[in-house]
Amino acid sequence: MKKQIIGLTLAIALFLGPLNTGISRAAPPADPPLQEESATPFQLALKNAINERSAAGLPVPSSVTYDYQVDTDQDLEMKTADSTAPIRTVKITAKTIVHFDGPEQAGYEKWPALVVKDNRPPDAQGTVLEGDYTETYRKAMEEKFPEICVLFNHMVGTCVWALPGIWEQYEFGHEPRKHTIEETFEITYPEESLLALGSMSVAETKSIEEQILMGFTYTGPHIDYSIGDKLEVLGFTVYDFKAGFELDWALGLRLPAEASLTGPDQMVQGSSYSLSSALTPLDWSGTQYANVGVAAEDGNEFVLRLNFFLGVKAVILEIDVCPSCYVEVNVDKSTSFTTPFGTGAYFPIPPVYIPIYEWDLGFASFGVGLQVDPNLGSSKITANWQASGDASGSGSITFSQPGTPVTFGPVNACNLGLTNQAQIRLTEFRYWFNQFLIELSGTVEFRLHPIEPFFDGKTWSDSIPIAEFDLSPLTGGLWLGAHTQCTWDFNCQAVGPDNSVDLSVLVVDQNPPTTSIALSGTAGNNGWYVSDVQVNLTATDNPAGCGVGVEKTEYSFDGAGWNMYTAPFTISDEGTTTVYYRSNDNEDNVEPTKTQTIKIDKTPPTITGAATTPPNSYGWYDTDVVVHFTASDAVSGIDTVTPDQILSSEGANQSVTGTATDKAGNSASITVSGINIDKTSPDIVITSPQAKAYDNTETFNVVWMVTDNLSGVATENGLLDGDAVTNGQLIELLLLTPGAHTVTVEATDKADNAASTSVTFSVVTDINGLLAATERMCDLGWINKQGICNGLEAKLNAAKAAIERGQLNAAKNQLNAFINQLEAQKGKAVNQQAYEVLRACAVYLIEHLQ
Repeated sequence: MKKQIIGLTLAIALFLGPLNTGISRAAPPADPPLQEESATPFQLALKNAINERSAAGLPVPSSVTYDYQVDTDQDLEMKTADSTAPIRTVKITAKTIVHFDGPEQAGYEKWPALVVKDNRPPDAQGTVLEGDYTETYRKAMEEKFPEICVLFNHMVGTCVWALPGIWEQYEFGHEPRKHTIEETFEITYPEESLLALGSMSVAETKSIEEQILMGFTYTGPHIDYSIGDKLEVLGFTVYDFKAGFELDWALGLRLPAEASLTGPDQMVQGSSYSLSSALTPLDWSGTQYANVGVAAEDGNEFVLRLNFFLGVKAVILEIDVCPSCYVEVNVDKSTSFTTPFGTGAYFPIPPVYIPIYEWDLGFASFGVGLQVDPNLGSSKITANWQASGDASGSGSITFSQPGTPVTFGPVNACNLGLTNQAQIRLTEFRYWFNQFLIELSGTVEFRLHPIEPFFDGKTWSDSIPIAEFDLSPLTGGLWLGAHTQCTWDFNCQAVGPDNSVDLSVLVVDQNPPTTSIALSGTAGNNGWYVSDVQVNLTATDNPAGCGVGVEKTEYSFDGAGWNMYTAPFTISDEGTTTVYYRSNDNEDNVEPTKTQTIKIDKTPPTITGAATTPPNSYGWYDTDVVVHFTASDAVSGIDTVTPDQILSSEGANQSVTGTATDKAGNSASITVSGINIDKTSPDIVITSPQAKAYDNTETFNVVWMVTDNLSGVATENGLLDGDAVTNGQLIELLLLTPGAHTVTVEATDKADNAASTSVTFSVVTDINGLLAATERMCDLGWINKQGICNGLEAKLNAAKAAIERGQLNAAKNQLNAFINQLEAQKGKAVNQQAYEVLRACAVYLIEHLQ
C-alpha cells in the first residue's frame, strides 16, 4: 500500500547525526551536530514542500512558524559543578504552527471527512472507537460558534440584525484551520568508560598460561520519542493526537581464550633473545563469566536483548478514541559459541528483525520498526609485549592459528633495574575483524490525513539507523580489547581477567666496558696538533647503558706504569707520544689495552730567501731575477716551500714573498725586497750638428741630450770623427777637411744598459774658404813662418784671380803650386793637421773647378 508519509527520522541519525558508540565509549559527542537551520525532519520536509509548491505556482499555507530547541543535562537538572562533565542526556523540542485559510491551500477542494479506523498492529493493547466524526465535528462547531442576534424586532418577532455563526460565515469544509505539531525527543546515554587493566601478577616459572577475555557487554541508551498534532479551528481544539515509543536494549560480544608465554632460563646482558607464545580459543560457561565478575548471560558469547514499547493517544472533540493503545515487544537472540579463530572461523550470529508496528487511525498514523544486522568476520588475534626490569624491547604478536606458538622479540638483556631479573609481559590482547559492523536501525512514520495532499505523496525515509557499532572510529582499527561491561544504570567499567601474562628471567653480565678517548687541541695537518693536547677518557659498561657499571679507568705512557684516571690531562711535549688506556667494570670484566698516538708540533719552520745572482755596483739588474727560498723544520719536517720566483718586470725596489709549511701545518714567511730591474737602454738625442752640408767658413756647437727614466744615466760621451768632443763644444769647420764627418754620442744607464747614436754632416769649400782656412792656420800657428804664410796666400790669390777671369787651367796650376809648397813645408813650417786640411781643400777645389 502506497502511503502519504511525512517521515520523521529517529532522532540520533537525523536530529543529532548517527550514534557511533563504538564499544568502550557510550557517551555522545560533547557538541552534537544539528541539522540544517536547526530544524526537525518534519520542519525541513514542510519547508521543502512549501518552496516546491510556491515555485510551481500552487497555493501554500497563509503562514507557518517554527520553533526548535536543544537542551542537554548541563542545561537541565543533571547539571553539575563540573562544567566539563560529558553530556548524558539530550532533549529536543520543536513546535510547528501551520495556518490554512482554506482546504485549497492544503491541496484539497474540501476538507476530508474526519474518520477513525481500527487498524491496530498485532499484539496491540486497547480499543479503538471507530466511526465518522465529521458530522459530530460540524455540530460541535455550530454550537461553539452559533448565529447571535444583535437587534431583534419584538413587534414582528424577527431578528433584524444578527452576527453570523461559523457556518453562515464559512461554507462547511472550507473553514480556516490551524495545525500545531509538537515533537519531543530525548536520549539518555550510559556513562563514558575507558578500557582498564587489572593488577599484574609476576610468574616465577619460565612458562606460564593465563586465560583472557576480549569484547564487551553493553547496555544501549534509553530512547524516548513522541510527536503530536493539535487541530484548531477559530481557537477551538478539534482533535489532539499524540504518539511515541521507548526503546531499551543490550548487546554484547565476549571472546575468551587461553594464552601461554615461554622464555629462556637465563639472559646475558648485551644479548638479544626470542620468546614464544600460543593462544587457544575457549567457550566459557556462565559460571566462568561470573567468576571473573562478568555478567553470566547463560554463558552466551553473543548477547542481544531488545525491550520495545509503542503507544498512541487520540482525543477527538474531547472523546478518547483509542484508550490504553500500546504494543510491547521483548526479544532475546543471545548465542553461545567457541571464540572463532583461525582458518575457516566464523560468527554464528543471525540477523534479528522486528517488523513495523503501525497504528493507523485513519485521520493520522504512527509506526516504528526495528532491525539488528550483525556483519562480522574474524581475522586474527594480536597482543603487545613489553620487556622491563633488566631487559628492554617491545612489539606486537599476531596469532593466526589456535595453539600454534608464535616467536617474538628481540628482548634485549640490560642492567636497567636492581633485581637482575628481566620481566616480560604480554598484554593488550586484541581480537581483530576483517569487518565489524552491528547496525540497529529503525523506521518512524507519521501521517496526517488532513494535509497529505500538501506533500504530494512524498515519503521521506522508511529505514534509518538508530545506533551503529563500528570499531574503526573508536580504536583506529577493527578490533576488540579487554572486556568492558556497561550496566542498565549507566555504570561502565573494565570487568574480567586482567588479560596479561608475565614471565621473569635471570640476567647476568659478561661484557667488559669500552673506553673512548677524546683529544682536545688545535688540529694541524697530517694527524699533527699545533698546540698542547688535552686527553679525556670516557668509559661505559657494555652494552651501553646496560652493564653493571665501570669500576676504574687507567692510562700509561709506556704500557708498564699505570696511572688512575680521575680527570683530563694535558700533553705539551713536541714530537710523538703514545697513550695506553683501559677500564674494568664492577664484575671484574677487564677491557683489552688500547693505544692512541699523539703528535705535536708547535714551532713554525725556518725559511730564508735571496736572489741567485748579485746586482751591479749601482744595485740594479738588467735581466730577469730569480729568487730562491730554503726552509727547514726540526719536528714534523717540511711539507711545502715556495719554489723559485722569477721577477721579469722592470721596476725599482721590487719584492717577493716565500712561505714554508711544515707537515703539522705551521707556516713561516720571508720577503726578499730591494730588487731593481731596468732592461731598457737610455735615450740619446743629438740636436747639433744636423745631417746636412756646411760651408767650411761656418761654425756650430755639438749638442746632445741623454735621458733614462728608471735607473738613471751613468755615463755619456761625444766623438767627432772618433775624437772626443764635449757637449756644447764649438766646432770650427775651417779646421775640418771637406767631405763627410760624423758626430757620435754613446751612453750607459746605472743598470749597464748601453746606447749609441750618430749624425753625419758634410763640409764644402771654395777658393775663398781655402784662403780663410790658410789664414786661420797661420793665426793658430799651425803654419809658423810668416813667409810661408805669405807664399801660400799669394798662390791662392792668383788662383782666385784666374778663376774670376775664367782661366781654370791657370787656377789649377796655382792650386797645384799651393799643394807643392805644402808638401815641401810639411813637418817644417806646416804641421801635420794644417797640411791635411789645406791639401784636402785644394784637391777638393781642383776636382770641383768647371
